[in-house]
Amino acid sequence: MEPLRVYTRTFDTTFDVEGDGRTLLGRIVPYGETISFVDPYDGKVKKERFVPGALAKQSSPGAWGRVGLSFEHDNGLSNHIGYGHSLEERDDGAYASFRLYETDAPKVREMLEHSHKGMSLEFNPRSKDRSGSDGVIVRDNVRVRRVGITDDPAYTGAKVLAVRERDDFDDEDEVVATPNLDALRAHLSLLRARRAL
Repeated sequence: MEPLRVYTRTFDTTFDVEGDGRTLLGRIVPYGETISFVDPYDGKVKKERFVPGALAKQSSPGAWGRVGLSFEHDNGLSNHIGYGHSLEERDDGAYASFRLYETDAPKVREMLEHSHKGMSLEFNPRSKDRSGSDGVIVRDNVRVRRVGITDDPAYTGAKVLAVRERDDFDDEDEVVATPNLDALRAHLSLLRARRAL
């Protein structure tokens, strides 16, 4: 039996702040983007890409609620800054929300704005690696262990989209400090229009 392998991948972030800023929203995995990485288990340089459905088995609230949000991937109670709230699979990636612990929210918002503009996914492949016709490892079935905020991004396609006051995401909510929100809404409208076709 092959030993359990744990990998981490890091993504760029941008964000908007709304309300009290305790709900973090973002695309945690971009689909179709290929990166190179050094496999820590054999030391070889490899390429990989995530594809639609890669996180589908964790999309129920009960499963995603067990995914932690942390500072980097450091262990310890003081490094746990939130927990998973929801996960949604879309054509261009996996989108997740996290609820920040109340005492950590101001510090996390400041870190995301100034120093830690990346998100890092810690995951286990659920099956043996499979390569596409181009030799790139296809990540089509993984289990996310936790997501960390980091200062060292690898993937450019994942973004923190917003930090919100509540978890009901009503578009009627008062907006505070949202420099990227209009662009995001335009992008989401375009995606919805494409889906309707």
